[in-house]
Amino acid sequence: MEQFKELANSPIAQRLFNVFDKDKSGQVSQSEYLAGLQEILSSDESKIKYTFLAFDKNHDDLVSLSEFVEIFQEAWVQGFTLLQDSVQKKTSYGTNPNSNQIRDWAIKNKQVVADKVTAEFSRYSQNENMTFVQFREWIKTSSIKSVTAGFESINFEIPLTLL
Repeated sequence: MEQFKELANSPIAQRLFNVFDKDKSGQVSQSEYLAGLQEILSSDESKIKYTFLAFDKNHDDLVSLSEFVEIFQEAWVQGFTLLQDSVQKKTSYGTNPNSNQIRDWAIKNKQVVADKVTAEFSRYSQNENMTFVQFREWIKTSSIKSVTAGFESINFEIPLTLL
């Protein structure tokens, strides 16, 4: 269960909410939550499946390049937003001139993330979409499982998978 605490600030968490919300009511009932959680915890294959479902934002049973890039960019910006908040709290209530620039810098550099993520995607799919089989191969063989935002001695790691 410790691994789920790490997801709190991840785009995976919001996406899982949408996957768990089977009746699309905008709320996750206790039974929807328990059913989803029970399935995720049942095996690594289930964790891969639910990670795939979280990445597949339009629910077409494929992860497009744009969906893949988007979740990495969301994690990137979230990590640096958390970092900025932490730096501001740690340095005399935000008086550090660098702290206000952290999130802006991350947003300006989203294209760098997109370029690197596109190269990673291309290692597993030769077109604009990744099948579940290709996605599973990415999960099992790639070393990229999170995005880390750091400044001085402060680091935030935003997970991208349930494994």
